[in-house]
Amino acid sequence: MSSQTTATDSSYLRLNGAQQTLRDEYLAHDSGLFVMNAVPGAGKSVTVADLAAREILQGFYAGDPAPEQTVSVLSFNAEQADELGPKIADRLRALVEHEATRAAAAISEEELAALTRRIRQSDAIGTVDSLLREIFSDIIGAVGFEEMPAVGDELHLDNLHSSIYEALTETEAIAEELDHLTEAYPAGDYVDGAPELLKRGMKICRQQRLSTNEFRDRLLATIASVYPEGPPADPSDLTKTLHRVLDDEPAADLEDSLTTTETEAVIKADTTLYEDWHTTIEAYATILEEYRERYREAIRERSILSHTDVASLVARFLDGSHPAAEDHTRLRDRVLGRYRHRLQSLIIDEAQDISTIQHDALSPLVESDTRVFLAGDLRQSIYVWRDARPSLFAQAIEDGQYFGRDWQTHVTETTQTTYRARPDIAQAIDAICEPALTDDQRGNLAEFEIEYPRLSPNRESIEGPNVHVAGFDSPGSPGTPWYVDDDGSGEAPALAAQIATGLRDGTFEAEDEGEPTVLVLFRWRTHMDTYRQAFEDHGLTVANAASYLFAAPSTEIVLDVLDWLTAPFSTEALRTLVRESALDIEHAEPALAQANWSLADFDTSASNTEGLDADTRAVLSYLQELQRQAPTLRQQPVPSVIRTIIDTLALRADSYGLISTDPGQRVANCDALVDYVQEATSDVEIGLDELFERLDRIREDPYTGPSQPLPDTDAEVVFKTIHQAKGEEAAVVALADPAFPLHKHGPAGQRLVAAPGVFALAPPADTAGHLQTQTGEIFDLQPEYGGLYTPSKEQDPNTSGIFPVEGGLRWVSERWRESGFVGHNRLQRAVSETRAESWRLLYVALTRARDHLVLPLPWAAQTELQPRDRWRDTLIEGLGFEAVDGPGPYALEAPSGSPGPDSDPVGVRDAEGLQVPQPEAQADSASPIATRGPVAPETLPTLSPRFIRPSTLKPLTEDFEGTILAHLQNRPLHTETDGIDPDLPLVIDAMDTEAIGKVCHRVVTQAIDAGLDGQALRESDPAVEGIIETALDVHGPPASQAEREGLRAFLDEYVLSDLLDSELWVAVQQAQAVYTEVPVRGEFALDGTPVEVDGQADLVVQQPDGSWEVLDLKVALTEPNTTLKDRYRTQVGLYADLIERLVDGSVESRIETLGVTGRKPEREV
Repeated sequence: MSSQTTATDSSYLRLNGAQQTLRDEYLAHDSGLFVMNAVPGAGKSVTVADLAAREILQGFYAGDPAPEQTVSVLSFNAEQADELGPKIADRLRALVEHEATRAAAAISEEELAALTRRIRQSDAIGTVDSLLREIFSDIIGAVGFEEMPAVGDELHLDNLHSSIYEALTETEAIAEELDHLTEAYPAGDYVDGAPELLKRGMKICRQQRLSTNEFRDRLLATIASVYPEGPPADPSDLTKTLHRVLDDEPAADLEDSLTTTETEAVIKADTTLYEDWHTTIEAYATILEEYRERYREAIRERSILSHTDVASLVARFLDGSHPAAEDHTRLRDRVLGRYRHRLQSLIIDEAQDISTIQHDALSPLVESDTRVFLAGDLRQSIYVWRDARPSLFAQAIEDGQYFGRDWQTHVTETTQTTYRARPDIAQAIDAICEPALTDDQRGNLAEFEIEYPRLSPNRESIEGPNVHVAGFDSPGSPGTPWYVDDDGSGEAPALAAQIATGLRDGTFEAEDEGEPTVLVLFRWRTHMDTYRQAFEDHGLTVANAASYLFAAPSTEIVLDVLDWLTAPFSTEALRTLVRESALDIEHAEPALAQANWSLADFDTSASNTEGLDADTRAVLSYLQELQRQAPTLRQQPVPSVIRTIIDTLALRADSYGLISTDPGQRVANCDALVDYVQEATSDVEIGLDELFERLDRIREDPYTGPSQPLPDTDAEVVFKTIHQAKGEEAAVVALADPAFPLHKHGPAGQRLVAAPGVFALAPPADTAGHLQTQTGEIFDLQPEYGGLYTPSKEQDPNTSGIFPVEGGLRWVSERWRESGFVGHNRLQRAVSETRAESWRLLYVALTRARDHLVLPLPWAAQTELQPRDRWRDTLIEGLGFEAVDGPGPYALEAPSGSPGPDSDPVGVRDAEGLQVPQPEAQADSASPIATRGPVAPETLPTLSPRFIRPSTLKPLTEDFEGTILAHLQNRPLHTETDGIDPDLPLVIDAMDTEAIGKVCHRVVTQAIDAGLDGQALRESDPAVEGIIETALDVHGPPASQAEREGLRAFLDEYVLSDLLDSELWVAVQQAQAVYTEVPVRGEFALDGTPVEVDGQADLVVQQPDGSWEVLDLKVALTEPNTTLKDRYRTQVGLYADLIERLVDGSVESRIETLGVTGRKPEREV
């Protein structure tokens, strides 16, 4: 990333050129704006780490006891943000080891160790969202929240939006407007209906800080731009419109083709559309205002927010525009003062991806004496669709304006040296991307001007080509399935053959990599499965990081079984599971029908199992076990339910072959699903029914959920989308499917368009489309349009027909005239932004390559090249490939003025004719061989569980063989007690003791978390009643009324009264900080074997003197015996041990028993 000192000390990097200039300028000034406009591979992350490390060292040397708290380092990307702390700490250590500065030479080893540890843990280093979330935690009460809400939980936010829309459908005051909206925008497979339009509209308003009326005015302004003279009054008005949205010749042809009657019909229909479009937007705005009001209430009631909500509330409170700011001026001043002090220096990586609302939220915290460093690359801005505003970064580069300030000290340096790509690759990228990105009809269409600094490679050239073309005969039109693969010929097989051959014959040799992994990049996922099959057909192993988790077979099975567990004793539910689930057991239906659809009767009847294979019988046996556990599962946290389904069905092992995926991928998918549910429900408790409903919505649209994790794999090829690969690099990079049309998923097929400077709601579909004369004759506006507004037609999703090039006379068009796009100027700005970002995405894809870049291109394009509309054609043009008619290397002329040789070789192979060398067979393999013979038990390694719950550690260590099976099956490990004290007011029927304990635990911890005082608990304050009701709703079903009343009496007479008389209550009242239901995870050695533990401590308390204590609550229904007390001590002792690793000083532990017991707590150290 920068120059190395000597050959013997190659690990230490020195900044060079623009990096060094910026670093020196930054450190020489106390304030100012410093901007690094960096090409890919320019050492941006090294520069950021170096700046932060030097400044922290400088502050420490000057006597600042916590310099890491006044240097904030932020990134847009969460994964890259996670790496910032370690990178800064490592860079600081390197500076010290090489005594790079006076401060570095003066620090001791002990001080260095402490400082690097604090840097790694610093909350001043992270994402922009994490900082805004922290600021929000200081103002939650002022803006109407009782506690810190869950942030960014898309699972619950989706449910919240659905419930709001359902409530709107029952609201009489807006019934007429909602009917109008749903008729105007009927839902379809490829277009948004009313619910999504309202959800998106609200999000746009929050992102852009618009009131509903302001948003409505922007939408109406678009209509005014589409009808600049109002609705057409005569044929001359129609003629002007035709010439605006068509090139001159087609416009004249269409004008001549219309009869007088048809012209009158067009004018009449167009006038009707004009009026109804206005009416529709007014209706939309009315409903949207109601939607936003309900959303404001719902997020406070449910205590949940999106990241955009947090940024919006922070921005409005800090700049004073939120109503609460005036009522809480002291709080606002205090928050501003605190974070202005912390942001004395602010370093932002990936600054081109900062959104408008994030920028506005940070602006009040940045003063004129702040030192701001921005690192980014306008050419790599690929998140405008997610509201990134690269124009802000462009303004910082050009004018020195950022965070609402015109900076007096402003230094910008554009780096050109890349430490990533070989010279051949760098020159090929320049040849392709310089003309594309600077073209006013391609990459330079955005609201900011693109300048293209050519890449200056630091690495040396090697013998042979670094750029490779897989040539093939095109079997179909670009973008179609048969172009990609037509029975073994086409783009995918050609690329697969080229990759396979290059790996086998040594063409893809890479520095420091024996067998390089190939990174294959996709813009869209459409043809990924076709490519995967082609690669596997050529003997390559493929790991697909772009597959969706909720499309994985294991996830399908879990959700099917979860659906059944919501009614596990229902014959209809079981019949549906057998007939329609991914378990593939429909052939068991006759046998189950014979057993009257009873899993228990089926299991005990040998005759029913005849004719069924062993795998099917095993699956049905596992289902019976889940059915038996069903009442208990309803009382468990939902992540435990998901884990139980996976474990009981043995989905990780998949011994009965239901999941046709790589074993490593299968295990990773199972773990990822548990983790996803764990994270999604960490702040909210929900039941099985609601969990299934929410997860099933994601299964219907898997793209709304996470991607499958990429396990540690030896796969030769990894598939990723270009967005996933942002920030990454690889020795060998291949670009797949570059022939798609750029209008794919473009604005013409959208109903709500949002782009910098333009917001538009499509014309209402029910009053546009085809035209009809007074005599009833229907006609089209030939040759270009179907009507005034023609939404996407229902067509085969495998063709390009579902991606319209235009949407009618009054909507977006992606058609060209010689000088640029035709169409209405305001609407076309959305097209321009989308197209420009697409070309920047191509630049990102190509610049991931270090040693080899591979592109699939046809020998003949079949049609005239359209470089404005396809990456493929721009690649052909940039590489001069249209003049190549056969295999063999050819010279690519370097762009004029480029460093390096005048030409570079491009390797071309006739990929479809390649004979791919097969991997050499290993004659003597040391790998284990599977056999069908019996295995002697004594030869097997000792079984060690992968996870242990602290609550079950004691019985597992004392009676491993007697408890391990129940542990692995996720069944409770109960300790024998003397039963339930008969004097208790409890009625035990549907609820078991575990459910009673859960209710009591929740009531106590929620009461403490809510900060209720003793009087509230003694007098059954409404807040206490609410906590009890919620606990009963979550853990109580299917309890009878008598059970619920008995449990309330037990809480009042025993649990809460014990709590108020306990030492625990005294400790909580005096504590400096109290944390409830704290997740405790870690690793410890069990008989020499590392074991992971995952539990939850009831209370963690920090005392006024700074010491810590873990308090574990136990609700006793009888006097605990010695064995049970020992189990409790082991559990809380393990909690203390694990927490002690995270805090300074020792941690004490205490067990507090409430209920039927004496009052003395038991202490453990």
